[in-house]
Amino acid sequence: MHGRARIARLMLESEYRSDIINAKSNDGWTPLHVAAHYGRDSFVRLLLEFKAEVDPLSDKGTTPLQLAIIRERSSCVKILLDHNANIDIQNGFLLRYAVIKSNHSYCRMFLQRGADTNLGRLEDGQTPLHLSALRDDVLCAQMLYNYGADTNTRNYEGQTPLAVSISISGSSRPCLDFLQEVTRQPRNLQDLCRIKIRQCIGLQNLKLLDELPIAKVMKDYLKHKFDDI
Repeated sequence: MHGRARIARLMLESEYRSDIINAKSNDGWTPLHVAAHYGRDSFVRLLLEFKAEVDPLSDKGTTPLQLAIIRERSSCVKILLDHNANIDIQNGFLLRYAVIKSNHSYCRMFLQRGADTNLGRLEDGQTPLHLSALRDDVLCAQMLYNYGADTNTRNYEGQTPLAVSISISGSSRPCLDFLQEVTRQPRNLQDLCRIKIRQCIGLQNLKLLDELPIAKVMKDYLKHKFDDI
């Protein structure tokens, strides 16, 4: 592996770098797609070091970050996110995918990185919170709500997440109980301010929260470090 990485570095240091680094295969995959798909951390870092395009689209509209997530290459996912890969690609596919798979660690990671909680699927308008209700996944629902998911958003059938949860059969539905509770009462001003501040800072600048001239306890609050889920 180290020998291959050295060869790759020599190629990228050569005069042919511009012809190589974002070259596409017959299906539109770049070297970064391949490295992310197979979980080759060192190659992902190397390609990004030499300024490979971080969000190239394959012929099917897939980015390296999507491949890394689908293949559960968690270290590659973190590297790509650290290099500002688009976490909201395909209208929020990644967060919805994490919810559908009940992958709470990915869900938390994406939310901490600033993923938009209210982007719906183009085909049916289902947001991540709708999908959490559909799966009766109360942990995902709680995380999404804490990061600003709108309980009043409607899918293309006019259903809110609560309405989706009500439509599901079953005697024990913790997600239903949670959604009924948060829908009845408005968010407190403190939480509304946190949501707005994070939105104003912007997706790519959340990593700069530590540079804000405010007390550490406020920075930790903005980063959701006091969340108990």
